[in-house]
Amino acid sequence: MIFLSHLFYFIGLLLFLANLGLLTKINSVVKVQSWAKAFSKVTKKKPEKSDMQNQQYRDLMNFNSVLLADFFWLFFGIITPNWKFFLLTLSVILCLNIFLSLFQEIKFITKFLNFTKLVIVTISVGLLVINHFHLHLDLFKEFQIVLSRFT
Repeated sequence: MIFLSHLFYFIGLLLFLANLGLLTKINSVVKVQSWAKAFSKVTKKKPEKSDMQNQQYRDLMNFNSVLLADFFWLFFGIITPNWKFFLLTLSVILCLNIFLSLFQEIKFITKFLNFTKLVIVTISVGLLVINHFHLHLDLFKEFQIVLSRFT
């Protein structure tokens, strides 16, 4: 059982590193996303690989793939002892996705929400991995303590 938990969190470590790489390319991803939305409005079809430059297409596919992998990793993390923190992170991401769908026409807000979502996921995944291998804390309880100091 310990091997499976170490394997699970090792995958989390790989996702953390992938998220760090995505943070450096967030500007190009947001530009491609806004271009794809404009392309869809004008042509009434989804853009294909041939409609984009190779690097833009790769950046967009990497972004979507890593965020999907993050979602599944966080979803399966609900069966771990820190399930409350996993559920909290998933809830925050869901709320940000709802805001993204509401404000998708405003480029600045879209960029800010995508960046915020990626930062939250990166910090959460990194914290969960560090906690598993080193800290062994109840992260949700620690999060509540930190929030109570601000209220």
